[in-house]
Amino acid sequence: MIMLAQREFEQLKLLAEVAYPEEFCAILLGTRDGETTRLTRILPTPNTHDTPRRAYAISPAAVIVAQRKSREDELQILGFVHSHPDHPAEPSPTDLEQALWVGSVYAIVSVRAGKFAAISFYRLAGQALEERRFLPEEVKLQK
Repeated sequence: MIMLAQREFEQLKLLAEVAYPEEFCAILLGTRDGETTRLTRILPTPNTHDTPRRAYAISPAAVIVAQRKSREDELQILGFVHSHPDHPAEPSPTDLEQALWVGSVYAIVSVRAGKFAAISFYRLAGQALEERRFLPEEVKLQK
C-alpha cells in the first residue's frame, strides 16, 4: 500500500497540468515499512527526452541529485512518476520496457486537455527482463 498526503497528491496534479502538452517527470522519495510505502517528497526533474510530448527521460545527474537528497533527509528513492498527456494513466509498452528499478513505484498521471484526469500507482515486479510487469498498488490519501 502507498500512503500519499493530500499535499503531494495536489503537487502531482499541478506538475502534470503545468507541463501539458508535454510529459512531466519526477522522482518519488519517502520511506518503506514492510508492505507500506509512504511517499513524502516529490522531486520534479527536467524531461530530457528528445520528444517530450510523447515520452519522458530522467537524466542520470537528476537521479544522483535525488540519491544525495534522500540520504541527507534520511529518505529513500521510492520510484518515479510521469504524465500521459491525453492518454490513460496506464503503463504503455514503452513504460515497461524502460522501467529498470525492480520493486520500485511507478506512477502515471493522466492529463486530458490540460486538466488532471487520473493517477495510478504500480510496482515493478520480475527480476528477469521477460518476467517484468507492473502490479497495481493500492493508494491511501492522507490529510
